[in-house]
Amino acid sequence: MFSRSHSLSAALARGLVTSGVMAVLATLLPLVSAQQPAEPPPTATAEASAAPKPEPVVEPTPEEKSLAAISSLRTSIMAVEAEIEAVRKQLKAVSTPAEQEKFAEEIQAKNLQRDQLVRDLETVATGVDLEAYLQNGNAPADISKEFEDFLRPIIGELKDLTSKPREIEGLRTKVAQTERQIEQAKSGISHIDELLAVAKEAAILKELRNLRTEWGKKLERAENDLNVAQFKLTEAEASRSSVFTSAREAVAGFWRTRGRNFLTAMVAFVLVWFGLRVLYRKILPYSPIHRRKDRSFYVRVLDVAYQLFALFAGIFAAILVLYAASDWVLLGLLLIFLAGLAWASKQAAPRFFEQAKLMLNLGSVREGERVIFNGVPWQVKQINVYTDLENPALLGGHLRLPIRDLEPLNSRPFESKELWFPTREGDWVILSDETYGRVIQQTPDWVTLIQLGGARKIYATPDFVALSPRNLSLNFRVSVTFGIDYQHQAVSTTEVPPIFLARLEKDLLGLVTADEIINIGVEFESAGASSLDYAILADFAGSAASKNNKLTRAISRICVDVCNEQGWVIPFTQITVHQAAPPESVD
Repeated sequence: MFSRSHSLSAALARGLVTSGVMAVLATLLPLVSAQQPAEPPPTATAEASAAPKPEPVVEPTPEEKSLAAISSLRTSIMAVEAEIEAVRKQLKAVSTPAEQEKFAEEIQAKNLQRDQLVRDLETVATGVDLEAYLQNGNAPADISKEFEDFLRPIIGELKDLTSKPREIEGLRTKVAQTERQIEQAKSGISHIDELLAVAKEAAILKELRNLRTEWGKKLERAENDLNVAQFKLTEAEASRSSVFTSAREAVAGFWRTRGRNFLTAMVAFVLVWFGLRVLYRKILPYSPIHRRKDRSFYVRVLDVAYQLFALFAGIFAAILVLYAASDWVLLGLLLIFLAGLAWASKQAAPRFFEQAKLMLNLGSVREGERVIFNGVPWQVKQINVYTDLENPALLGGHLRLPIRDLEPLNSRPFESKELWFPTREGDWVILSDETYGRVIQQTPDWVTLIQLGGARKIYATPDFVALSPRNLSLNFRVSVTFGIDYQHQAVSTTEVPPIFLARLEKDLLGLVTADEIINIGVEFESAGASSLDYAILADFAGSAASKNNKLTRAISRICVDVCNEQGWVIPFTQITVHQAAPPESVD
């Protein structure tokens, strides 16, 4: 009974302010209407139109409006008090507890209505909000009640969404409970009948018959309740839609009620957040502090602060839209989401701090320095929410990374002479896997080599760098070890090297130009197990890099020709070529 009266009183109390305002308006409207000039009738003649103009309308003063409102409120208070007195008389005339409870609740509601009207009258008379005056720090806020009031619209919405399934489940529970009551009532009546069959005393028989009658009524009520519950359950299940239909209706209902507000709030957030960011980018070229080559610490602080401002402005715009639409459900959900996001950010706070340091150019990676990312060197052009990296030696050498990818990296200052990539397009290289070819394209993703014969081999850029390419396009050396028999030991260190050298200088000019030959040297290397070995070292300009394999083979051939002409014996298996062409390479 207390919960029912409390809910009724609360419902009536929420309507009191509206009742008072409506009463004030009802009092003021006749006064204002009476002071409005009447329009001339449509049949008025020219003489009527020439009549003197009515007196100008005099608007009531604030004091007159207040007095009119007070008069209306007094009338309403007297009417409510008369109603209370009438209900009290009715209360004295009834005798049943149910009717007494009903009239007591009505009197309580009328008293609340009268108290609210009295407070409204006092507020109008004094011009002071009485509730704010009474709650001026005297009553501490009830956090649990405030939170309950905040969640009530959301819970109500969820209850509405699940009302049909909960109704069906409640009816099923009711049917099961009633069937159990019927079984128990039948069992009790059967047991009473057994006792009636053997009882002899009149008093006991009378008591048992009374119990038999009472439990018969309980059985009848339970059977009636069962029939009603089964009927309601059948009707509810028959009217229940399919899962697809229910989902479609739920989605359609959402877009009719909440969807438009949700979409408007999201559009407001995106427009404000994105618009402020675009506006900032448009202003940057005209900002004198941003046109400097090196951004100062204060400029970076300004950039970070503006990014945060744009984000919070977008969130505020979404909240403002939902507040203007009075959509407390979506507004509550949004605030709960933001609160959860703020709570979860405690775990991510160290990471956000590191990212803020990077954006302020105080972290391990700094603008204008050199950083290694995925095994490739990059220059840090600008650090922001997205960081720009650049490599001038790569085709399309520009990367845009989220700032979180910079956290594990470290940058360093660099010199202007440092290379940004081991090769350039057009360079001839030999990789550690013995691949020999010319670089025809190098991008942040792939490096493509063309080998002799036209075959192309493609490497991922980090893998290409990891294979330590040897660039031949500047200068390169061909090194060949050649041996002769020990029977020529007498001339091995005096006559043999000059003869080899003279012949190599002459015959290699058929393959390369004189400008491409940098140096040729023939030196006695060692006395091997079965041969006297010579180290033949030939240095060439990078323009001859495409002939690397041919030059290696030519040097060995020239040495064999010299041995044939001089009659020098070549020991079996003693020719060792240090740089052999790959099996697939063809001149």
